[in-house]
Amino acid sequence: APAFARMAAAARQNGKYIVAIKSGKTEASQIAAQTHTAAIAGDASCSSAFLAQCGVYEVDTLEDMLELLKILHLFGPLNGNRITAMCCSGGEVGLIGDMSAKHDLVWPNIPEDNATYLAKQLGALVTIANPLDYHTFIWGDEAAMANVFAAMMGGWTDISVLVIDFPRNDRCSDETWLPAVNALCEAVRRTGTKAAMLATLPEGISEQWAWTSIKAGIAPLCGLSAGLNALEKASNMPATFLKGWQPCPATTISDAPRLLDEADAKTLLSEAGITCPIGVRATTADDVTSNARNLRVPLALKGLGHLHKSEAGLIQLGLDHNMLKQAAFAMQSCDGFLIEEMVEVSVAELLVGLSRDPQYGISLTLGVGGIYAELLADTRTGILPLDRDFIEQMLSELHLAPLLNGYRGQPHADIDAALDEIMALCRLIQEDTRITEIEINPLILGATGQGATAVDALIWYQDNSDI
Repeated sequence: APAFARMAAAARQNGKYIVAIKSGKTEASQIAAQTHTAAIAGDASCSSAFLAQCGVYEVDTLEDMLELLKILHLFGPLNGNRITAMCCSGGEVGLIGDMSAKHDLVWPNIPEDNATYLAKQLGALVTIANPLDYHTFIWGDEAAMANVFAAMMGGWTDISVLVIDFPRNDRCSDETWLPAVNALCEAVRRTGTKAAMLATLPEGISEQWAWTSIKAGIAPLCGLSAGLNALEKASNMPATFLKGWQPCPATTISDAPRLLDEADAKTLLSEAGITCPIGVRATTADDVTSNARNLRVPLALKGLGHLHKSEAGLIQLGLDHNMLKQAAFAMQSCDGFLIEEMVEVSVAELLVGLSRDPQYGISLTLGVGGIYAELLADTRTGILPLDRDFIEQMLSELHLAPLLNGYRGQPHADIDAALDEIMALCRLIQEDTRITEIEINPLILGATGQGATAVDALIWYQDNSDI
């Protein structure tokens, strides 16, 4: 991985852009995952985060790869995601509108002067909009087509697309398509706008026409689906690209990691400066009440020694001191107890997971926490080392990020405190190579100024020494 990152950096310094496609993404999902982190941040998430941080474009299909390579070869990354399109039928306009709805592409309104000009050129039957259905009323009139295409170009768009399919020249003549191509070339010459020819079907542009297009500085995109995918990728440089970034060295895990019980895990976290609830351990159910006498209610009682305590019935919340002993005796097959003061102030819950990866070093997964973490799968993954700004960006990209920022008048979550805790966790796993995985779920965030607390913690440890 470090060598790959250096190679990607050298390529970028030399004006080269790399497109990658990774197969075998489902292997991790075929292995029974024991933690939320492992279930959510599998091999595919780690590889995607790694590639993006190296500035490498990742695609899902070979078709997408080829179309993106054409754009990068001719133009490099696009300056933005504003796109205009000229179509010769309402069907094409409708298809592009429907298909682009799932893409991060912007279809800007046509400037007023341009729209007025287009209306005069095309007549009252044509609706002036972007994408534009020019109805082929001007088909074959090269000058008129060049004027119309140029009016759909300019500084208000990052790339302009002519939707066009050519007939098979071994079965019929394609001579009447030449004026449209010439008009597109002329419009590009006038405006300096980047342009592409986009076929509705992959076979809609022959190799001959593709070469003609490329020689004219116009990208030939074969097929609406792959073409739109490529346009989206080219207009969105990997947002997580980090100049000069290198991953942490991968650490060989020689011993079978053991799971620390939650009490030991929180001792380790507290020593590293991570905020945990105030709590005490009890060996037997008879000890829970006396051991917890100095804790303030309400209390949480947890049975130790199980990975998924909720499913095993080993968590009881909202208890007072008189309820502890009975609740502890009701818990079966546990290796002692942890009694904690409950964290009552909660604006949001996060999942924070760190895991050693045999290829990429250490991964960080951030997501919506709680018992529905796997169900919602609202996560972002990064590869360490990462700075505070990068981690804050990861949080802002969550679908439920508005919940952290005062959604519908609710209090803002203490994001600064959350970042403090996450950074401390990153330092801990980087400094202590015996730790193979940390999961905090949930990290409860209070309102601004109220802090963040690691309420539940799992730590996998590589050796058998005592903590």
